[in-house]
Amino acid sequence: MASFPLGAGAGGLWYGLFPAAVSPVLVGGVTGGLLAATSVASAFAGIIADPIQKGLGLHHRRLHRLIDAVEKQWNAEHEDADFVAYDPYAARLMDVFDILSSAYRIAKA
Repeated sequence: MASFPLGAGAGGLWYGLFPAAVSPVLVGGVTGGLLAATSVASAFAGIIADPIQKGLGLHHRRLHRLIDAVEKQWNAEHEDADFVAYDPYAARLMDVFDILSSAYRIAKA
């Protein structure tokens, strides 16, 4: 506290109000608060993104690409099907399996 610009007394008061060491409770609280805030923000991100994607016609084009790819495969033109299932779809499917396995483990215990 001797290196505090306003003297040792003011330094003692300052560091008494604002300690230099961070408590684990404060770190956990800030981490949990940030986690909660980002979770809520990402949960409601679709409220903004979906109307924009609809306005740009992205949903319509993706749906028609899917229908065209399924039609090509139905007609045995497998090499021409250009539909690719991107990782968000696979990730959501894995989330469903993860939730089901967790529910099974909880019910079994």
